[in-house]
Amino acid sequence: MNIKILLVFPLSFFPILGFSQNQQISDWQKVNQNVILIESRDFTPAFEEQLIALKQDFIVYTDEISMNDINRFESKSNEKTTANLLKNDGGNQIIKDWLGQNPNVKIISRTDFENASTEKQNSLINNDALILIGDKLTTTDIENYETTH
Repeated sequence: MNIKILLVFPLSFFPILGFSQNQQISDWQKVNQNVILIESRDFTPAFEEQLIALKQDFIVYTDEISMNDINRFESKSNEKTTANLLKNDGGNQIIKDWLGQNPNVKIISRTDFENASTEKQNSLINNDALILIGDKLTTTDIENYETTH
């Protein structure tokens, strides 16, 4: 009798997980009505060119749309948004945001660093100062700093 309960439980649990994912997908579609979902069999290079020309957002899926497909789309969309932000304002907003989140980081220009004494240079390095590539803070400086600290 107990074995039947153990066998029935997992079988009854899987449909709930499937329903939950279907509900998440449905909710996402309601919020993102501008995104077209295209089954891979219907997707051709000519169709892709038309969608790109129209600047239409789309997700290509195989057999059935999943949250993984949606997550990949959102990740790519976030990358595009960041790239557009960099292109439109030279990264100024990213720099402002980073400075606001890291007010205690000492920033020193390359010229000032090179003109400093060896003792001062070592002090700056040991205190995790951000040493610029040039004389002005750029997103590249921030990326370099983030990867090393």
